[in-house]
Amino acid sequence: MKNNRFRNMMLCAAVIFLSACSDKDNNNFVSVSTEKMTFNYLASSQAVKLLTDDAWSAGVIEGSDWISLPVASGEGKGSEKDILLQVYVTGNVGELRSGKIALHAAGKDIEIAVEQEGSGGIAFQTPTLNGFLEEGIILDDVSLKIPYKQALGNETFSLSVAVSGAGAAGIDPVQNFPVSISGISGNISVPLSGTPQQTGNVVFSIQATYPLYTGQTLNASVVPEVPRFAGAILISGILPDPRGTNAPATGASATFSNPTMGGASVHAGPYEYIQLMALEDIDFSVTPYAVVFCRNFTTDGPRETGWAAGGTKTYKFNLTQGQVTAGEFFYVGGTAKSLNGYNTCGIVDISHAKWIRAISYNNPGVTGDGFGAQCTAMMQNFTTANRSFTGIAIFKGTGVTRTTVPIDAIFFGNNTTAGYNELNDWGYLIPQNDLYHPVDPETGAEQKMFMKGTNTRFFFGPTGTDISDFGMLGGTLNKKKQWLQPRILTSKVMTPCQSISYSLLDIESGPGITQFIK
Repeated sequence: MKNNRFRNMMLCAAVIFLSACSDKDNNNFVSVSTEKMTFNYLASSQAVKLLTDDAWSAGVIEGSDWISLPVASGEGKGSEKDILLQVYVTGNVGELRSGKIALHAAGKDIEIAVEQEGSGGIAFQTPTLNGFLEEGIILDDVSLKIPYKQALGNETFSLSVAVSGAGAAGIDPVQNFPVSISGISGNISVPLSGTPQQTGNVVFSIQATYPLYTGQTLNASVVPEVPRFAGAILISGILPDPRGTNAPATGASATFSNPTMGGASVHAGPYEYIQLMALEDIDFSVTPYAVVFCRNFTTDGPRETGWAAGGTKTYKFNLTQGQVTAGEFFYVGGTAKSLNGYNTCGIVDISHAKWIRAISYNNPGVTGDGFGAQCTAMMQNFTTANRSFTGIAIFKGTGVTRTTVPIDAIFFGNNTTAGYNELNDWGYLIPQNDLYHPVDPETGAEQKMFMKGTNTRFFFGPTGTDISDFGMLGGTLNKKKQWLQPRILTSKVMTPCQSISYSLLDIESGPGITQFIK
């Protein structure tokens, strides 16, 4: 009897124990943050948040070749802490694709759908020619540029280019040029070689071993040798009409030697200046240069000695100290070093700019470096009664004579009637640049001076006066100093005392500035 009672008690305990285990199993839980994951075409990963108090496992049941799970099993952490199930996909250059992941925990099976967009393969954009195909000039640093997008960033293949057309002679075809893509977008650059033998049209037919590439063509032309700027400095901007006057003025309070806002318009000037750009690294103490200004009226043109006339006709600045680097702007002009002249509200100080030479040319007894008398202005205003023009020239070395040819020159104003004295053959020698040609390109005739032959280009300025208009001469050159875009004048009006705050950045950045693409 006693034994039976003990056996019955044990059976009841076992039933209670099993019932408790069954209840625990029934209370296990599992939940996931999403049942569908969407990826773009790039190789990437995302995490599914998993909550469970039970052991769990996961596997790829569809899409096993492009979906992977670095960690596919683990222990539950309860309802207060997420388990992050990382899902990785490879890049997809094809169409939209779908897969599935199966997750098992707490006696449940959960499927998570995985969907990935397809890129359709690399999208190759329209190819362009970087550089010029010049007759008789070796193709140094000339290439085909093929923009692309939608890449995975790890593609490798090769390109070949066939060359045909009337101008194809001397241009080498390209065979199996290796390409390694390292970004989802960018440019493929295929260098060209050879020496074009004659002008004419050229067709570049491009093929690739990339499976989805269907081929492209580029039409170009072999042209006569492209003009190159021969000098190391070019004129990139002018301030011929600063607000106010260049003559020293007096008033009731201190000068603007340390520019401030407010106070009387007391100043020493002068304010005119020009902006130059270096196309090479230059140490002026080793390689000096000179800047010469000329002033002309319809009744008072050039002298026999041209740029070297001196007196009230031409004024010279010697550049013999300081250094500049290729692509850097620098300045030559009056000692005020003000952005846009003066006014009762003060001046905008740009003395922190790269100034190579400044002269107080408006002060009595202050002459130019070698020639040029004291003057109230180096440059005529754009609108001096429809009767004047100004010339600016850059010379390598400081010994400027009537026969010294400048490396750069520009002319601006509103009337060039007396720009060249045809009777005596007096005038201003011009360089070979984007504006002027010592020899007529069409006829071969000599035309070595401004306003002789086809050398008639000069810049017209704005019609207003006393408005602080800075003339940006925005040409573009490449590292070979070939003119990609000749200089054109863009006026930047910077009237003092306006609510707009001007700075050096207004004339050294933005649309209209000279650009040197190195």
